[in-house]
Amino acid sequence: MQQGEWTALGERLADAAQKIEKAGADFLLICTNTMHKVAQTITDAVDIPLLHIADATGEKVKTKEIHTVGLLGTIQQSPSSTQLRCMSSWLSDEPYRTKPGVAET
Repeated sequence: MQQGEWTALGERLADAAQKIEKAGADFLLICTNTMHKVAQTITDAVDIPLLHIADATGEKVKTKEIHTVGLLGTIQQSPSSTQLRCMSSWLSDEPYRTKPGVAET
């Protein structure tokens, strides 16, 4: 796959998710941060839930009352990523923000 072919990657993972669902899985996990970028495509293709890494992380952060979180990942997981926006809903009532000097793409 060429860089930036997110639609094709999402469709490929959605197809795999459908096969996993037909095999009897109760839920799905995506075992890479970057592929969470196509999580919506995957969830739209199946009836079983996707346990999203951002939801699980956000819930634990809120429970532990952690106020500052660092996210390490590929450039696709930059501060403007879908995953970080999803996690921000767990962190506070304010929209997510980056520290000064952190590059957004």
